[in-house]
Amino acid sequence: MTQTAYDKVALLLQASGGLTIKEMVNQLGVPRGTVSELLYSRGNDFTSVPVGGQVIWSLVPNSAASQIDFNSATEETEGTKLTKLERDAKKFERPREFTELKIDDAPDGYKILVVNDTQIPFQDHKTLQAVHKFWDDFQPDLEVYAGDIIDFYNISSFNKNPTRAFKLQDELDDTYAWLFSRAEANPNARRIFIEGNHEDRLRRFLWKEATDLSSLRVLNFEELMRFKELGMEDLTYMSVLDFLGFRIQHGWKASGGSTPWPINVGRFMAQKEGSSGLCGHTHRASIYCWTTSRGSHSYVENGCLCRFDLEFAPFPNWQQAFSYGEVKNGKVHVKLVQIYPDGFIANGEFYPRK
Repeated sequence: MTQTAYDKVALLLQASGGLTIKEMVNQLGVPRGTVSELLYSRGNDFTSVPVGGQVIWSLVPNSAASQIDFNSATEETEGTKLTKLERDAKKFERPREFTELKIDDAPDGYKILVVNDTQIPFQDHKTLQAVHKFWDDFQPDLEVYAGDIIDFYNISSFNKNPTRAFKLQDELDDTYAWLFSRAEANPNARRIFIEGNHEDRLRRFLWKEATDLSSLRVLNFEELMRFKELGMEDLTYMSVLDFLGFRIQHGWKASGGSTPWPINVGRFMAQKEGSSGLCGHTHRASIYCWTTSRGSHSYVENGCLCRFDLEFAPFPNWQQAFSYGEVKNGKVHVKLVQIYPDGFIANGEFYPRK
């Protein structure tokens, strides 16, 4: 496997955000076996997610492949300083941007709350009502919406149930209304939205079905959700919020479905990130803890807040949960709260689910 092939695949995935092997082969003009061998042999650099019967490959954040720049991929070409790959890449006026937002300082007593995977309109109303009561009591200084807040059911690549008469605008309106209600209940909080793979369905749909429309700013997710009105910061899918060294993201690693003993994604993410953190995406609640020379660490799988009766996952091995925390001595102390059928206990209080 040549370094040139590695660079080409890495740069192509940087520019596109995610592609199938077939799409990479067509764009690069190299044998399928070459691309497949490269992807599967570099597990620390490339990751895959099944989407609608296809496998989409992307870069692991902060991996060596994600750090490659055009200069490292330049080939010697007589009479020119730019490779074809560089010239093609420069056609992207707005390449996808992945952000690492750092918050390096917070006073003692600063409070944070993290929720994810409501998947509106499939949110669990009883669960959310209980979470809202705690939320209103806790009054966090920082609210993190860690992805898959909206489902985007109608533009999913999965087969749709024809009895579910959702409209895209209805999903957007319902999601905005929920976010507005949260902002109204806690107006002084800082609010950060980290897009998940469900929010990214909009980009994938536009890139596949309406490329000419994808450049319209009005069709940008941030614009559609009117985040400026909500005073909300938006981080694109695969971005990371680093809060005092605690790395929060939506996540991309699947847990192996609803098997009785799924993959411990918290352990996987801990190995990838090398620090404490939190992800959603798996709909599972867990904490993986480990100790190094730098002290003790933990990685949280933050469960979900959606219903469990979705047709694509019968009898799912999921858990409803959320996390909250407080800063002491420059460190955020995070607590995972698992939600049971009758409710949950947080901060010493019982919040019934009814």
